[in-house]
Amino acid sequence: MIDLIFTKRFVMIIGLGILPLLLGHILDISYYIFLIYNVGVLLVLLYDYKTTKYDENIEIGRFGEDKLSIHEVEHISFTIHNKNNEPINVKIKDEVPDFHFEIMDEVISEKVLPRNRSNISYRLRPKKRGAYEFNKIHMRIESRLKLVYLRKVISLPREYKVYPNLKNLKKYKLLVAKNKLMEPGRKSLRSIGSKTSFSHLREYVVGDEYRKINWKATARENKPIVNEYEPEKNQRIHILLDEGRTMSGEIRGYKKLDVAIDAALLLGDISNQKGDLCGLTTFNRNVNSYVKPNKGPGHRNNILETLYHIEGSSITSNYKEAFLHLKKKEKHRGIIFLFTDFSIMEEGEEILKHLSIISKNNIVTIVLIKDENRQNVLGEKSNSVEKIYDKAVAMEMLKNREMVINLIKKRKIMCIEADREELSLRVINKYLEIKNQMDF
Repeated sequence: MIDLIFTKRFVMIIGLGILPLLLGHILDISYYIFLIYNVGVLLVLLYDYKTTKYDENIEIGRFGEDKLSIHEVEHISFTIHNKNNEPINVKIKDEVPDFHFEIMDEVISEKVLPRNRSNISYRLRPKKRGAYEFNKIHMRIESRLKLVYLRKVISLPREYKVYPNLKNLKKYKLLVAKNKLMEPGRKSLRSIGSKTSFSHLREYVVGDEYRKINWKATARENKPIVNEYEPEKNQRIHILLDEGRTMSGEIRGYKKLDVAIDAALLLGDISNQKGDLCGLTTFNRNVNSYVKPNKGPGHRNNILETLYHIEGSSITSNYKEAFLHLKKKEKHRGIIFLFTDFSIMEEGEEILKHLSIISKNNIVTIVLIKDENRQNVLGEKSNSVEKIYDKAVAMEMLKNREMVINLIKKRKIMCIEADREELSLRVINKYLEIKNQMDF
């Protein structure tokens, strides 16, 4: 069904009719002027409507990537085919499902040339992982004389899947490939460790260690040549992801669990790129999923799909069961990254209580998201009794958190605590650092 919407031009033409009406009033023929003017406008409107072709001469469809990244600006695209012999002006508004998308462009417009195709897109930012069915669009086409819009609701069903942040994935993979990954304010990590294998020869650059110089190749090429090494591959990396209550909180509008998932996905992908075997275990009260360590594109997709389906819960996690499950499944020594969090002393102590199950035969790193909410409370002015109380509580909880972190480190277990922006970078740097220095 096609609806008509009058344009501003048509409203102005109707408004201008008051001038001949006033003239007719002076000449005492206002009735005839009113009748002639409005009949004339109606005839022009009918001509405009009838000569604006619609259904049979315009085609529209969705195209483009159907994988979206959470918290990133994405584009939903359409292609418009104008089969008419004259240009058309089109406006489109998509019916976006649920409330899990921030829309940047409510209505998008495009002028499509005669006998031509044009692509048009609008921007949105997904705020929750999952599969979403996009269906109806509202399309308006401006008539030839620009007096009306012809509006129609069109069904264009397509499923879009919101995944963990895939854009960061590409960025960090490129940095790792170029050996340019570094933490803010720190030097690049060394690319050679105690357990390495020869990779290739290359020309010496300032900063290279002299012990890497290949003297035979240097004499042959008549310029300094060094040996390039790479850490051994097929090391076993395992990601333990807590999806329980302590990961359900938010930091500046981002769920802690989503931040951890982005970092875990990146770790899995980078370890795959480095030739290592990466596994994944997700848990809360029970172990919810287990992906055996492996590598390759197919395995990468298994990890991606597993992380994509994680919902999170308000259940307190059972660390003992998760650790025992991993110990039972993994007989080889490896590198374990535990993504979790704790708000109170008792939660931190529960983690410490069972850590020895996995730390005896593995290199373990605990990954925490910095508690920015309570740090922000400390920065607020204490201008009321309530503010003073909130600040005292925040100070006590941060102090307890620091005590637990120090106890973790005393057990020779590494711990990363970083804010949302730096978490993925810190995790990957820690993985590269451990990989380069470990000697099984």
